[in-house]
Amino acid sequence: MNDEDLYLEATNEVEGETKSPSLWAKVMALSEGDEAKAKYKYIKLRVEQLANERKNALPKFTKKTVDKLDLKYMPVAEFSKIKAIPEDKVIKMIRDGFYMGQIKNDAWYVSREEIQNSNQAPSIPEQKQSKALSTEKEYIPVEEFAELKGITPEKAIQMIRDGFYQGRIIDEKWYVSYSEISDNKITGNGGELGFKWWQIWAWLGLTIGNLYTFGVLSEQVGLAVFLIILNSILMIMILKFNKYAFLIATILSLNPLLWIINGIYLKNRWNHPKVNVPINK
Repeated sequence: MNDEDLYLEATNEVEGETKSPSLWAKVMALSEGDEAKAKYKYIKLRVEQLANERKNALPKFTKKTVDKLDLKYMPVAEFSKIKAIPEDKVIKMIRDGFYMGQIKNDAWYVSREEIQNSNQAPSIPEQKQSKALSTEKEYIPVEEFAELKGITPEKAIQMIRDGFYQGRIIDEKWYVSYSEISDNKITGNGGELGFKWWQIWAWLGLTIGNLYTFGVLSEQVGLAVFLIILNSILMIMILKFNKYAFLIATILSLNPLLWIINGIYLKNRWNHPKVNVPINK
């Protein structure tokens, strides 16, 4: 709406029955009851009001919130152009621990520090000192990290290669970024998942579940013993954080409500390192 349209709208108001009562009363007072003068004053003041309303109605653009990942990482494609290295080669170098990188939303990203580090080109003694300081402040040995997470070092290294954790090789040893501990990243959604119900349900199955089975099948001792042994094996495996035992026990419960509860519970923890520990650990 341009300036002329505002005057037209104000004129239509004052000549019709849609004018503002409060504004009309004001201009009549200012014009000492002269209706002709009041109309001109009304149009002038009303145009100012409409202009302000139009200005306030314009969309307000706020500064876009920058994702923390955008500040620390760049897409592999962008890094590849800067380094003149094919994207698949960059990804392989991330997997091999040469570059720091990770996967987010099924896309690979590279740490922006890799650009800064390559541009500085320090001397050999400075490189060693820099690596030592960087290792102390930013990284934790993969063995310590694996112990904290309850997984094997081999599993942690594989998860780094898969882009789940941030890590790299320093002096021929694998390290994991300290941010993986401070961020409590377990499932990729930024939150630490607990296993309280996991253990409670296993103990309930070992105690109340077995007693209930024996009570219901007291006249069929053979079947009762078989089911109690089977249930006990599954519950012990669940206590060892075996996700397949959790799934099988849930199905065998024949309880639709438990299917829903445990189904959602297990789905949220299916890729958790705690339930993906190799059997030979």
